[in-house]
Amino acid sequence: MAGERTLPIGFTLKPVETKAGGVAYTVEVPQAESIQAVRDFYTAEGKNPDEVILSIWNSGNEQGAKQGQKERVRQAGDDPTKLAEAIADHQASAKVFIQGAPRGGGGGGTTHPSGLTQKQRVALGNAVAMEMATSGSAPTEGRMDEICGELGIDPKHLAA
Repeated sequence: MAGERTLPIGFTLKPVETKAGGVAYTVEVPQAESIQAVRDFYTAEGKNPDEVILSIWNSGNEQGAKQGQKERVRQAGDDPTKLAEAIADHQASAKVFIQGAPRGGGGGGTTHPSGLTQKQRVALGNAVAMEMATSGSAPTEGRMDEICGELGIDPKHLAA
């Protein structure tokens, strides 16, 4: 078997679903139980753990940012205006992509023009829908401020 290695201390195997050639199957992937386990592993390998972790982090951010808005670019087709807009959006979102942050933002990397994360937008949309269902009309500006307060959202983001 290729690549045999004893599972390092502080690591477990996690089953992960994958697919290749139309066939779905499971592989087991080593997962660290703590950042210290990662540090200990790379130290035992004779490597500087901080440099390795930084390299992995930067590589993950690069890969995530490259994937970003590719579907919009594909969908733009040959329309030069749509293509330019899609590329500009991808370039803008790539600048703020941070792996592990909620999609659509978080961690200082919000990509939505409102400044709200996807989770906040969904929560706000649900709260407004509930308000409309119970009151029969759209919330007033004052009520919107209250809803935002309940959700921990700064109402100034609603102007975007």
